[in-house]
This record gives sequence, C-alpha cells and structure tokens, in this order.
Amino acid sequence: MIESRALVCQLGARGHYLTARCLARQGLLACLATDFWSPIYLGKSAILRRLPRAALGALGRNHPDLRGERIAAFPSLGIARYMLALFDKQCRQGKRDDFIAKLFARCVRSLDIRHDVFWGYSYDSLELLQHERESGVFTILCQTDPGPAHYRMIREEDGRWPEYTVVKARPWEQQRAERLRQEWALAKVIVVNSTWTRDAIVAEGAEAAKIEIIPLAFEAKAETLKPETLKPSGKLRVLWLGNLTLGKGIQYLVEAARLLVHEPVEFLVGGTSYISHAAMQSAPRNLRWLGQIPRSAVTDLYQDCDVFVFPTLSDGFGMTQLEAMAHGVPVIATPNCGQVVEDGKTGFVIPPRDPNALAEAILKFASNRHLSLQMAPACRQTVKAHSFAAHGQRLLEIIENHKNPLR
Repeated sequence: MIESRALVCQLGARGHYLTARCLARQGLLACLATDFWSPIYLGKSAILRRLPRAALGALGRNHPDLRGERIAAFPSLGIARYMLALFDKQCRQGKRDDFIAKLFARCVRSLDIRHDVFWGYSYDSLELLQHERESGVFTILCQTDPGPAHYRMIREEDGRWPEYTVVKARPWEQQRAERLRQEWALAKVIVVNSTWTRDAIVAEGAEAAKIEIIPLAFEAKAETLKPETLKPSGKLRVLWLGNLTLGKGIQYLVEAARLLVHEPVEFLVGGTSYISHAAMQSAPRNLRWLGQIPRSAVTDLYQDCDVFVFPTLSDGFGMTQLEAMAHGVPVIATPNCGQVVEDGKTGFVIPPRDPNALAEAILKFASNRHLSLQMAPACRQTVKAHSFAAHGQRLLEIIENHKNPLR
C-alpha cells in the first residue's frame, strides 16, 4: 500500500488536472502548484462564454474534484506568460519557456509542502527536478508530446503541402532539445501516453527502462450511452472533429475524399482551421466544412455519422478517438496517436501520410453499412478500459513499483 504524498506542479490546465485529481481521490495529493486557479467553480456558466479569452483562461482554471484540496497558485506567472507571448513576438519559445519555468521553480521552492513524490511536466520542470532530486524526492516527469520528432514531421509537411500553409511551423530549437534531455536524465520515471511517444523520445536519447505508458482517461457522459441504431441507408457519413492542421493530417483526408468523390460517401469536417482558404476551396464536392462545433452539438453530430477519422501524423494521445467510441462510432486512425483502435474490431489502423489506405478503410464501411453498428459494442467497451479509475490505478502502480521496487 502506498504511503506517499505527491506534489504536482503544472502550468496551465493540462488534462483537466487529471493526475492531481487521481492522486486526490486516493488521498495522496500533498499540493497542486500551478499558475492560475479560480477560487470559484463556474462550471459551464454562461458568464464564461461572455468573457474575453484571457479572462476565460484564468477564471476557467478550476475543477470540482479538487475543491478542498491544497492548491498553491501563482497568477503572476500566468500573466507573465500571456504578456510575453502577446508583446514579445521576437522572443523564441524556448527562451520564453525557460524564463517562466525558472520563475515557477523559485515559487514552488518557497512552499513548505511535505512530500516524497514529485510530478512535473516536460519543458517546465528542469529546475524543479534538480531541486527535488537533491532533496531525495522520487521524481516523475510527464512527457506531454513526442518531442523533436513531432516538430520535424510538421516542418516536413509544410514543405510537402505549401498550398495549405498559412504560418510555417517554427524550427525545433536546440535549446529546447537540450533542456528536454536534461529533464529525461534527472527524472526517476518518465510517463508518456502512448508507444508512439515512447519510441519517439527513445530515439532522441531518453532511457527506455525508465519510461512507463499511461493512456489518458476519458469520462463518458450520460448522453453518449444511448443504444446503437442503424444509420440511414443513404451516403456513408465520415466525421472529422478537431483542429484542421497539417500535423493532424487534414491534407490526407482531403485527398482521400478526392479519391472517393464518385462513391456514396460524405465527409463532414468540424473544427478550427489552420490551413489556407485556397486549400479549403479546392476540396472536392463530397467534403463539407462545418467550422467550429459547439460542445452542445457534438453528441448529435456523432450520432448522425457512421465513422470517425483521425489520420494524424503525430499526437501524444488522440482523445477524440475515445470520444467517438463512447458514442459507439468506430475510428480510422494511424498508430501515431495512442493504441486505442483495435484493427478490424473497433475500426481500422492505417499508415500515416497514406490517403489511399484511408480511402480503402472508408470503403469497407461504405460497402457494409452494418459494419459500424457491429463495431459499436466493442467501441464502448474500449472506452471503459480508459476510465478515470483505470488511469488512477495505473498511476499508483507505477509509483509503487518504482519507488518501492522490493515490495
């Protein structure tokens, strides 16, 4: 049985404070140290929708699971991050992040928090890891993305698809790479969300033996639990939900749609666009751009569609896969986003950057209109395996096994 107390340090609201919430539920959270934290939980209040984005970011920082827990907030850090990004356009991201991380470490070290486990996040934790290791604290680093490999792939896509590019991706900064490698070396355990991220950072020098995989958790809402019904027998409806970026493979979806323009298939694409207007206008006639989708409309959209597509080139973990499956919708995805899809059972796994493979997988659903319905029960079962409780149990196992290896 674990007898530890953990200090969780995170800038922003990554994962809706998933780790802190899991530890709090087990009575193991000593403190959550962060930048903004709203003392009043506003939930889905209409007030939030009327606020400017900056104010929304501050007042929306809260979670009901953590009410009554010890929170150490340093809002000056959040303000500094926002002001630097807003006014210092010439400041490189790595240099800006280093500055904020050092301030964060100084603030956290001023706290008098008894703990024997430290949890921090990549790019923000170097100084904290150094201090915690010197203090004899067990250290865990959460690697939030696949690191340099991810950014190299995005840069390559900019070159491959210049007609899509609005703003070219920044080159990976050597300063960030060196900082990241130091964090990997200092951490006792590195936690990642997928085998894709693990393999990507091992190739960059992270020690494979200290890496543990914990997929993200998904908490299904009641409205996703409606029984499956056979969709109308007209055109197969293929859904994309999420940001329209080269990294997520929107260009390959467009090409797959082009290949299927004479088939009974309709593509619905919802999300914020980061591609050029010209690229959107040149899409085939079987693809419809929906723009941003309000959360209130998401459930109806899933229930009106037959299959969800996620042809990403690189994601630490694609949460939309689980969201689709929670609605009983099978998924076509690449292996570069977390092992969620079981090929042939809950959808199909295709290679990245392959519009032909994507089109072929879609045609399997178009040629058998019962296939989506047949896969729906297995999709919902997959979501159960990624529950909040399962995530918390995996987290506790990692702490116990690494911190007390002889138990």
